[in-house]
Amino acid sequence: MRTALGKVLAPVAVVALGMGLAACGSKSTPPASSVPSSSTPSSTPPSSTASSVPASSASAVAVKIESSKYGKILATGTGRTLYILSSDTPTKSTCTGGCFSIWPPLLVTKPPKFGPGLSATHFGQFKRSSGHQLTYYGHQLYTFSGDKGPGQTHGEGIKSFGGTWTVISVSGKAVTKSSSSSSGYGGGY
Repeated sequence: MRTALGKVLAPVAVVALGMGLAACGSKSTPPASSVPSSSTPSSTPPSSTASSVPASSASAVAVKIESSKYGKILATGTGRTLYILSSDTPTKSTCTGGCFSIWPPLLVTKPPKFGPGLSATHFGQFKRSSGHQLTYYGHQLYTFSGDKGPGQTHGEGIKSFGGTWTVISVSGKAVTKSSSSSSGYGGGY
């Protein structure tokens, strides 16, 4: 026997379920000021299949330029070097699951702050199930758990999780060291 309350709640449940399913398939669209120019790949890919991510984000993430042995590179506001993974694309990340404990994604919850010499137009966001990861010229940004302090670049050249990890230059390019890369910090595949 159906009650009057049941007649009202059934349609509400159907609408709520539909909205929930629509949200699962939605795409992230950053503000127009953070979308890269048309000559660079879009940084507003569909949601990845990532699970929970350790906290590598703050309420307002800051990104700045740091000098290193690789030249001018990107770092967090606290000086932690930022990395990219060669196997990531603007619409897919190969860093999922166990990768996050070694290579935490740089997540944002508020509009980030950019240091001198950086333009918001080069930044965007990659939607993960755990939040929005900051991108630069379409590259997803990560920190490295092996870097224990500001200015360290111990993750440079590591091959794991389907690609090679490199620091990122101010021009949005991977910076590679001249010597052969090391292997370690995660088995990847």
